[in-house]
Amino acid sequence: MQRRHVAAPTPQRPPTPHLASGAKAKARAILAAIRTLQAIEQGQRPATSEERQVLGRFPGFGPVALGIFPDPVTGRYKDATWQTLGEELRTLLAPEDYASADGPPLRPSTPRLWSCRRCTRPWHVWGCPPTPPY
Repeated sequence: MQRRHVAAPTPQRPPTPHLASGAKAKARAILAAIRTLQAIEQGQRPATSEERQVLGRFPGFGPVALGIFPDPVTGRYKDATWQTLGEELRTLLAPEDYASADGPPLRPSTPRLWSCRRCTRPWHVWGCPPTPPY
């Protein structure tokens, strides 16, 4: 009689969130993540599976900083769509959070780097795994 080898089942990895492509899609992902964080904080609860997916799509401000914030010299946005996105960002964040997102350059020779202190809190605060899936 021949023995069959049965492999142990492999653990299922959580699905990788679909990351936005294109600068305006990334800006919309930022806004969605901020709205999600606010809902989680207001509910004082851990993030649901769907909310973790939204948070996992947060690209950071770097990829869209030159569009979602007004030009530091002229005070203008690139176009009307960027202005709409930028104004929504301003309304979603408290003034101190917005100021931390629209931070100063590290050195005059480098582009401005943005990191909103509210958006860079440890993910576990919202019930997410310590290592985001991106």
